[in-house]
Amino acid sequence: MLVKRAYKFRIYPKPKQVILINKTTGCSRFVHNYFVGKQKEKDSYWHVVNEMVQTHEKTC
Repeated sequence: MLVKRAYKFRIYPKPKQVILINKTTGCSRFVHNYFVGKQKEKDSYWHVVNEMVQTHEKTC
């Protein structure tokens, strides 16, 4: 039988550390959302291109 264990830790950062943690997570979230948006733009562009190709093939 496999036994799973988990540990929980609590941290108590100093005020300067809290500011640094918040800045880091904010920047990380911004970068993630920026590139998710870029990927969605790229995907929508290729979706339109594929529709145009399919439409052209049907008319020819």
